[in-house]
Amino acid sequence: VYTSRIQKPHFSGLVVYDPNKVFFREDSAGKVYVDDKLVKIVNTKDEADLVTIGNKLYKTVVIGNKTWLAENLDLPTGDGLYRYLNNNEATYGPNGLNCGLLYNSTAVTWLDENSLTLFPEGWHVPTRAELEALVTLAGGYNTAGSGTKLKTTNEWITNPGNDEFGFHARPCGWMTSATTVYKGFGEFVVYWDSSVDSESKRHGIQLSDSHTTITNGFYGSNVYSYLRLVK
Repeated sequence: VYTSRIQKPHFSGLVVYDPNKVFFREDSAGKVYVDDKLVKIVNTKDEADLVTIGNKLYKTVVIGNKTWLAENLDLPTGDGLYRYLNNNEATYGPNGLNCGLLYNSTAVTWLDENSLTLFPEGWHVPTRAELEALVTLAGGYNTAGSGTKLKTTNEWITNPGNDEFGFHARPCGWMTSATTVYKGFGEFVVYWDSSVDSESKRHGIQLSDSHTTITNGFYGSNVYSYLRLVK
């Protein structure tokens, strides 16, 4: 069923709405489509909390003195070292669960090195210090309930979150190679930062469905996981 509403001009997803009526289709899950492209209906009051990166509009959230993406980055890299979970864009891409792209360590480096041309002014791959400052605000590593503050409320089964900060961490899984799934959607998530150790392993923080804490570690180049930019 198609309907319409009056919109002020603004950019949303892949569609520029004009100030006249916009015809759209809303499915049973509440997802909105214009010309069969998934879009977001944005109220004027929400526009200050949005940023466009590539051709996609992202929600943002202020936590402490930093502004973070409240969604996983979904931007292809020039080196091609990115994947959707299970290599399944239909299920995990923007027209499905919208998990964002998984990046391996080399891809994160590529994004970091090209941040000035890829991202709006001030936005970048978080440093380890910036990511760990977020962890500290939540309560610290291995502290009961710290992960709960970052997790979404409706996707983690055993230990759901309260999303206190609006970070909206989702259990989107990860992969250990370009073709093999190691852990799937619903189990856990790792977020990268810009730091690597002496063995070129990438640092990241981990949230798991099996506990309420935040943990961290260094992961090899075969691991593909997610990225949140910061400003």
